Amino acid sequence: MTPRQSRAARALLGLDLRSACVMSDIGKRTLTEFEAGSRSLNSVTEAKLKGFYITKGIIFENNPDVETVAIRMNAYEDRLLYASEDKIEYFDILDTHRSLNILAEIRDSLVKIDKMNNISQSIILYMTNNWSFSRKSIASIFSSTPSFISAITLGKKNIPLNRAPVIQPYFEDILDVAAALRYEIQIKKNIASMQQCLDESTSIWRALSPSSRRSVIV
Repeated sequence: MTPRQSRAARALLGLDLRSACVMSDIGKRTLTEFEAGSRSLNSVTEAKLKGFYITKGIIFENNPDVETVAIRMNAYEDRLLYASEDKIEYFDILDTHRSLNILAEIRDSLVKIDKMNNISQSIILYMTNNWSFSRKSIASIFSSTPSFISAITLGKKNIPLNRAPVIQPYFEDILDVAAALRYEIQIKKNIASMQQCLDESTSIWRALSPSSRRSVIV
C-alpha cells in the first residue's frame, strides 16, 4: 500500500485522519507522515492499517502503470464508478462526513471515559491514601488475595457487590458504597451499549456517504 492509496482509501470511506487512526489503532503522526511520503510503515503497522481498510471493503491493486484503489459494492461485484488523479469530487448532500466526524468524536470521548479510574479503582485508592492500607490489608478486609486487589487497581476487575458491607465503615456517610458499585455495573453496560450503537450508526452513515459508492485510480 502506497501513501496515495492510503489517502484514496480514506477518501472512499469518508474518514479524516483522526478517525482512520482511531479505528485502525495507529498513531495520527504515523499516518500523517506516511501519507505525506516522509516516512514508511513497519510491517506490523502497515498490516494493521491495510487490514482495517480491507475489512471495510477496500481493494488495493498495484499495476505497472497505475495504482488502483476500489471499494467492494457487494460480495459478487466490484464496480469502478469514478476516477480522478488526486482527489474525489462529489456532493455530500446529507452532510455525512460531518456526522461521521461527530460520531468519531463521541467514540474518542467514550474511550477517554473508559480509561479513567472506575469506581472500584477509586475506592481502592481512597482506602490506600486515606487509611494507609496496604494491598495485603485491603485483601484481608475483602477476604480476597493481594493479586485480586492489584487487578482492581489496574482496572481489570471490579469490586464484587457483596463486599460493600465490609467496605462501608471506611467511608462512613461520604459514599454509599453499595449504590456506587451498582452504578458501576450499569455504567459499564451503558458504555458497551453506546459503543454498539456508535458502530451501527457509523456503518449507516458510511453507507449513505457518496464516497461509499465511489472508486478511484490514484
